[in-house]
Amino acid sequence: NTVVPYTNGNYYSQHGSLAIPAGQVLQLNGSVGLHPRLTYLKTLYDRGDVAVVQGVGYPDPDLSHFTSMATWMHGRAGNGTPTTGWIGRWLDGLSTDNALRAVTVGQGLPLHLLGAARRGTAVPQWGLGFGDGTDEHDLWMYDAMRAMAAPASRGNWHDFVGKTVKSVIDVGQDVAPVFQRPLPDDDMTKKMTVAARLINADLGLRVLDLGLDGFDTHSGQPNAFADLLTAFDSGLRAFYTNLDDRFRSRVTIMTYSEFGRTSWSNDSAGTDHGTANNHFVIGAGVKGGLY
Repeated sequence: NTVVPYTNGNYYSQHGSLAIPAGQVLQLNGSVGLHPRLTYLKTLYDRGDVAVVQGVGYPDPDLSHFTSMATWMHGRAGNGTPTTGWIGRWLDGLSTDNALRAVTVGQGLPLHLLGAARRGTAVPQWGLGFGDGTDEHDLWMYDAMRAMAAPASRGNWHDFVGKTVKSVIDVGQDVAPVFQRPLPDDDMTKKMTVAARLINADLGLRVLDLGLDGFDTHSGQPNAFADLLTAFDSGLRAFYTNLDDRFRSRVTIMTYSEFGRTSWSNDSAGTDHGTANNHFVIGAGVKGGLY
């Protein structure tokens, strides 16, 4: 129902009441189109800035959320339990150590930002809340805590904690300007606005990651799914509205998800775990179209 095969009879017979009526589809060509809530994405597609990559999956999926996400984040299929991610391994290969090379907008650090030696940084969408103070007493405290990062012959644990605290303070001060203006209330729009502001701050970021949960629609899919696509579409609009013109040609967005959904609807107005899925690659540097 994201990329809708609106001329395919099997789609309507298998999807039943969940199917999007052909007259509501935002047509991309004579056979497929977008869900009607994806109006801004359609605008970007019409500009030639969206590649729709169809039928993406990997061999022998077990349809587990956990295994499938681990496979995507690891970047390889069929290699046992992964401990590193594809972006983390890229971080391992860099010659410089910048905590803001790869950032996830959220609370936890996902597997794909973990390397064997280096890792990305998590920046919550509401701000760090520590390290961004500016009054005299905050600055005294930060200076004292930063001093703990210097090796003091007190063991590895002391040095590790000191270095971590210094890093939190440094990141907090670097990203503080991003949160000085009000942010939207909607979670996805907030995350995408923060992502754009982080890019605009020109802190050396190369990879930004964020997520939108709730697509496991085993029941009540029509309303829930439409709301999720509205959140995604609104987030895209907020991102490009906030992104400085100087970065527009340098940013590419890629969507991913652990798996698609079944073509057959179930008895709970939903769909179950599937295999292949559609994904979007979006940006001024993209050769748009259907792939």
